[in-house]
Amino acid sequence: MISKNTFHLPYGECTVTLKDVALQLGLPIDRSSVTGISTISEPAALCDNLLGISLGDAELKFTSLRFSRLKANFEHLSINTTEREVMCAVRAYIMHIIGGALMLDVNNNKVHLIYLPY
Repeated sequence: MISKNTFHLPYGECTVTLKDVALQLGLPIDRSSVTGISTISEPAALCDNLLGISLGDAELKFTSLRFSRLKANFEHLSINTTEREVMCAVRAYIMHIIGGALMLDVNNNKVHLIYLPY
């Protein structure tokens, strides 16, 4: 079912509006927008601090993480997992949702680090 708020384009195409997203996700749209950094100056420090992942020398120049890297590091948690490790796993899961569903990059199978601080 297409809502009455859907913006219709020529040739039978349509796209969702901000109001559609708000209704589907239950997010408020009448407050301040989320803004932040547009570049990552130290990706290694960011990954270490928020995900607990140490980037290798080959990855230091990259600004995105492969899904396989997230899966390898956070697929299973042990019984003795600390609160910090749980928070890192939650961030990795959110990154996977953002990169795999919301901001999909089909060609690279990666998620950009710019979403990590959020």
